[in-house]
Amino acid sequence: MKILKSISDVTPELISKIIAPCVPFDTSQEHVVLSNGYDNFAVDFGAHIVRFPKDEEGLEGLRFEQKICNRILGLPLQTPRPIVIEGPTPFSWHRKIPGVWLTSDLYGALDDLSLIHISEPTRRTPISYAVFCLK
Repeated sequence: MKILKSISDVTPELISKIIAPCVPFDTSQEHVVLSNGYDNFAVDFGAHIVRFPKDEEGLEGLRFEQKICNRILGLPLQTPRPIVIEGPTPFSWHRKIPGVWLTSDLYGALDDLSLIHISEPTRRTPISYAVFCLK
């Protein structure tokens, strides 16, 4: 298994040989780096997001996210349906949810009361999910 070291490892060859055969969308378009997170980094392929773990812990986080999202599919809210690809270079992908996305600058502006922290025994830090209440 090859874990990518940086976003610069996402080369046209990697996209055509590793990502393209595993996803149902056009990967020949320009891609844009969305974030460089603690455990993984995300790449925007238009209507889809591809995320690469930085290490085994990041891969476990992507697997956990897939399990959580699959469990809440019956709830009346839009949820990404990430799919983890356990190939030679692991990654996950999902379709973007319509609407406004929580960018890193907006996320940083949230107060602690807006966040739910989910701890996993395999992670060094808890995952934070933003929670918005409708009145």
